[in-house]
Amino acid sequence: MDFISLAKRKSTVMAFVFQGQECAGYAWLTPINGNYAFPHFCFFKEVWGKTSHELGEMLLRYWFSWEDAKGPLLDVLIGVIPDFNVKAQHFVEDVGAVRLGMIPRFFRDRDGTRRDGAIYYWTQE
Repeated sequence: MDFISLAKRKSTVMAFVFQGQECAGYAWLTPINGNYAFPHFCFFKEVWGKTSHELGEMLLRYWFSWEDAKGPLLDVLIGVIPDFNVKAQHFVEDVGAVRLGMIPRFFRDRDGTRRDGAIYYWTQE
């Protein structure tokens, strides 16, 4: 599936972040199931570091601020990152994710190689 198809799904919620007038990146939740969702972050190289961390924290506050008459819509966000993507793992840890551990053979590379996935979560607290 290509990214445009994913972005157009009704179960995908896109968010774009700006630094001044310039788009600094985007993020999305997919799917939202009950009180949890799976976040994905993509920041442009020009804002990596302090700015991307601030934007990531802002997105998390935004998503956790969603409410209806019964209270918060999301209690938990869950992420699974390939074992080789150490930069992404450091990013989510820096923006407050808690690492639960590894899931063996969770991902399949383009060449068919199976890779482990590090699982993380954020909660309302």
